[in-house]
Amino acid sequence: MQGEVRGVTAELYEAIVAIVDHRVAEIKVTRQDFDELKSVVKELAEAQKETDKSLQELALAQARTENELRYLARQVGVISDTLGFGLEDIAKVVLPGYLERHLSVRVDKLK
Repeated sequence: MQGEVRGVTAELYEAIVAIVDHRVAEIKVTRQDFDELKSVVKELAEAQKETDKSLQELALAQARTENELRYLARQVGVISDTLGFGLEDIAKVVLPGYLERHLSVRVDKLK
């Protein structure tokens, strides 16, 4: 380019072109980075779907565990009631004689 173009010297024009070229190159890198970022976001979205599915399965398993625990607690309660009743009956018969022989405590009747 020779002389001036609309008041811009050739040197200034070249400097402007160099700056614009440099910025365009930066934009291309930014676009490439953006495309890579889009790819990563897509992978993360897929991973999130898998995580959500796993979390739902875990919640169902937790609910089943809670139900089984309630059932187990009821069963233990039944066993405790049954065993406790049996122990009380045995104690009513055995304990008065044991207390009298070993501790010299006379008990007529346990309730």
